[in-house]
Amino acid sequence: MSERLVLKPTPWFLFRAVAMLLMFGIFAAMFYKDGSHGYRDQNYVYYLSKAFKTAREDFTAGRHSATPGEWAGYAKEQKVP
Repeated sequence: MSERLVLKPTPWFLFRAVAMLLMFGIFAAMFYKDGSHGYRDQNYVYYLSKAFKTAREDFTAGRHSATPGEWAGYAKEQKVP
């Protein structure tokens, strides 16, 4: 019978494994943070600014002659998508 081969990992194998583990850990944390907070916050800001833009257009399209009470009633009816 021939002698059994014992193959040892190269010296930089451990460094590469730790670097990959660190990289995947950081990316997993970044994706989790973006998915749980970042994406929702960005959507909230976008749709809120879009609602204010629409309200400004409505106000300048002839609604500026309305009384403050009429404008408050109109504003209460509006929904932010």
